[in-house]
Amino acid sequence: MRLWLPLRPFALLLLLCFPSRAAEPVWRYAVALQSGGLELKIEATFAPGLTDEFSVDSGAEPYLRDVEVLRGGNWQPQPLTRDAWYLAEAPRREVRLRYRFLLDAAARGLWNRELVADRGGLVLAAPSAFLLRPWRSGRGLTASIRFATPLGSSVLCGIFQASNGAHIIDAEDLENAPAAAFGTFRTLRLETGDGVVEAAVPPAFATALDGPLRAWILGAMTSIRGVAGRFPVPRAALFLLPSTRGRGVVFGSTGGRGGSAVTILAAADLKAADLRDDWVLTHEFIHLCVPTLDRRHAWFTEGLATYLEPLARAKQGLVTQEKLWAGFIKNLPEGLPQPGDRGLDQTPTWGRTYWGGALFCLVADLEIRKATGNRQGLEDAVKALVAAGATKAVAMELKEALRIADRGLERPVLMRLYLQWADSPVQVDLEALWDELGVKQEGGAVRLDASAPGAVLWRRR
Repeated sequence: MRLWLPLRPFALLLLLCFPSRAAEPVWRYAVALQSGGLELKIEATFAPGLTDEFSVDSGAEPYLRDVEVLRGGNWQPQPLTRDAWYLAEAPRREVRLRYRFLLDAAARGLWNRELVADRGGLVLAAPSAFLLRPWRSGRGLTASIRFATPLGSSVLCGIFQASNGAHIIDAEDLENAPAAAFGTFRTLRLETGDGVVEAAVPPAFATALDGPLRAWILGAMTSIRGVAGRFPVPRAALFLLPSTRGRGVVFGSTGGRGGSAVTILAAADLKAADLRDDWVLTHEFIHLCVPTLDRRHAWFTEGLATYLEPLARAKQGLVTQEKLWAGFIKNLPEGLPQPGDRGLDQTPTWGRTYWGGALFCLVADLEIRKATGNRQGLEDAVKALVAAGATKAVAMELKEALRIADRGLERPVLMRLYLQWADSPVQVDLEALWDELGVKQEGGAVRLDASAPGAVLWRRR
């Protein structure tokens, strides 16, 4: 079962930045994709001092086969007891295990598609589903994972990778680690100098699309640099998956905790024009700029991405200011509190999550610009988060993230606004706001008035 566990925010980043000072991993995995891609063969070593209870995510247990433990120089079968494997010697001495994980069977049989799923020539699997591990581990333990694949197959894992090729993660983060992809996909590597994106592209997408895909990814990476000052994480995995519904780029999601991975669903007949017009990837990359937060704060992560994505693309000339503000005029009313609203933290509706969060960000951006004489904006708060390493790869309380963000501003704004909006339905007069910003809707068009007192918000773009 996946658990929500606390994380010391900067432990993983310190580990990757200063590997010579890092403790030796106490959990070590060797994961080999077998020929044909139907199963994984896994060997694992665990330092002594752990619990005697070992398991995987709930529901994945039946897909572990031939679990054996090394005792006295011999491999001995280890039975499954209910939903765990119990190794009495684990608290006293090093333990070595080996087993098979039925990857293909799990992809077809698991009801929880977030754990393992076949995505058209690419099997996406949560490490927590196939890595047998001590349950209720202590904090500060490090795990390393090495993958091997047969000729003609590939693996791409969202967990951060050290210089020696091993994927390194705080052991307790395995519960919520980003996915790994196995299959016959091709990998596109894009680098901007301050970050790398590796994209898994399954055979469903024609190789003729590789050029436009590269341009699409690089364009989104460039847009994010305009918001965050740099690409927010050293490395991100991107899984491009074919969708049987919709046209163009259909949907995106982002995972972190020990790494970074973005999943994009797109129609199999995806075209270059679809990629040029896409906003989803930029939206998902903005999620990388913010820590993993408790679910009740989804409005902040989604609202920030909803607000900043068109602004980031406008800086690149991909969308006009008029179109950008027309979108806000149309959609921000969805974010206003309705009867029964109890504030952003307590009202997890779609409108309040996306557009209520975006409205919070718009108000915050304007207040920051007023307080600093337009020397700073909301993007400076995002830059402070990224500079501190408070990105998607780490879990953090929202208040701590806001303190870090406010420290990047000449005048702190975000914490004060949060305390007003979190548990109370703050009303915003949108008509008065548009007047202040100089955003005028005339018929079906939007006209921008640069003489308006709040026009500083969009004139600087």
